[in-house]
Amino acid sequence: MEEIHLKKFQSWLSQKSVEGALLIDPINVSYFTGFTGDESFLFVTPEKSIFFTDSRYITQAKSQLHGISLEENQRGLLGVIRYINDNFPLNDLGLEFSYVTANDYLTVKKKIRRPLIDISPEIDRLRQVKDSDEILKIRRACEISDHAFALILEEIRPGMTELAVAAKLESHFKELGASGPSFSTIVASGARSALPHGIASDKEIQEGDLVTLDFGCYYHGYTSDITRTIGIGHVSEDQKKIYQLVLRANKDTIKILQQGVTGTEMHEKAHQIIDGAGYKKFFQHGLGHGIGRSVHEGPGSWGVYRNNPVIIGNVITIEPGVYLPNRFGVRIEDDVLITDHNYEVLTKAPKDDLIII
Repeated sequence: MEEIHLKKFQSWLSQKSVEGALLIDPINVSYFTGFTGDESFLFVTPEKSIFFTDSRYITQAKSQLHGISLEENQRGLLGVIRYINDNFPLNDLGLEFSYVTANDYLTVKKKIRRPLIDISPEIDRLRQVKDSDEILKIRRACEISDHAFALILEEIRPGMTELAVAAKLESHFKELGASGPSFSTIVASGARSALPHGIASDKEIQEGDLVTLDFGCYYHGYTSDITRTIGIGHVSEDQKKIYQLVLRANKDTIKILQQGVTGTEMHEKAHQIIDGAGYKKFFQHGLGHGIGRSVHEGPGSWGVYRNNPVIIGNVITIEPGVYLPNRFGVRIEDDVLITDHNYEVLTKAPKDDLIII
């Protein structure tokens, strides 16, 4: 899989007459090599690739790299730049502008003394279309998240803190084969559920609370991202009404998904439903985003400013929400694969009715 990704990138370098590219982002390095450590570098030309790491990772790199030259490097970025200068008379160098720090950029610019070219858009373009192996890993990450949610439904009770619920979810991820959470788990209960990104706190969950759980895990380097909202003990008719409104926005937006649909069209579909019910000002975030190696990646965030069409192989989230300040909030999020038969919902956790524990 990684070999194919690398060959596609090398082909692009050749087509664009970019003589070499230096990758620093650990996620991109892993995407092209399969290496699972960090603090390493990948130098790529149209004809060859060289991986740089220090003595801690040499044995690991030898077992994980295939068809890539390996160089031990104890001097970090400066050592890699010296190697490139000594061995490759380049006219230009590609660099991940969206990832490198200002300090790293200035260091490379000073030492290389050649034009620097932004390769981030091309890597983003490559990563947003998933191949069959990547889809299998994302699918498994979603299955683990679904299973962890089923387990937490058996455990969550009034009096538990949000932090305790988050800890149990994250523990289940690892028990089920994930390497860990893909972002800070959101558990927001009661009035805190009106916070779209209410990271778990020491607040105790109480009878009558709605609880928003936004969670995901990494499986072999690929992520899931799912949100479910549940009720504790009993819920009001108003809470049920808002839940059904958000559910309709989630399901009806998913129904329009197919290759060529734009982010704007998805966003507008969800807003037609929520705005039409009078809750426009209570749904202010984008409708979703791409997932893959990262929990936020191409094809982008589905706000009204996005005209990017989805294509086959994209995996995106659909996550409408309504947040009533100082009262409660509801969000329902699913991971969806764009296929040649329109779409497939990868997250299967129940949502058709408001679950009440």
